[in-house]
Amino acid sequence: MQFTSRMGQVKVAVVTLALLGLGGCAVDKAGCDPAAVKNAGIFTKVSCDFSGSYQARADDKKTELDEVTRQRDLLQDSVKQLDNENRRLSEGIILKRAERDRLTRSLNSTLDAIAQENAKNKAVMGQVDKAKAEVERLSKLPDNANPAVLQARIKAVNAEIVNLRKQVSTPTF
Repeated sequence: MQFTSRMGQVKVAVVTLALLGLGGCAVDKAGCDPAAVKNAGIFTKVSCDFSGSYQARADDKKTELDEVTRQRDLLQDSVKQLDNENRRLSEGIILKRAERDRLTRSLNSTLDAIAQENAKNKAVMGQVDKAKAEVERLSKLPDNANPAVLQARIKAVNAEIVNLRKQVSTPTF
């Protein structure tokens, strides 16, 4: 009798292990989500552990984390590149503004010199005023103004100055 009960115990143990093994195989990664199996029994948790579903889920999460980290690094590189480009453009704008201010000062000093020499000549003074108005418009152009517009304004001011010089160099009687 003892042999039979020993054999019965072995059979029960084998069947239990087989059920646990089959239960472990029947559980997939989604069924072993820790958020979903909080209230799961010990057999479900053991089968998730033995089936490798917990490890597979952890590996999937690691892969997701690595991909998100890679994307974050790419975005950070893009932000650095954009910052560098912005800094470079800002420096270019500052240089253009300084060049425009230098040109404006030079043109104004030329116009002031012509005005001083010909203070009594109303025609010349009218042209000086017109040229100063052009210089003022030139100085008020926005920093991101179209280069063609900027060149056109500079040409207009230069044309006014050339006309003034012609008028000043031509003696009037």
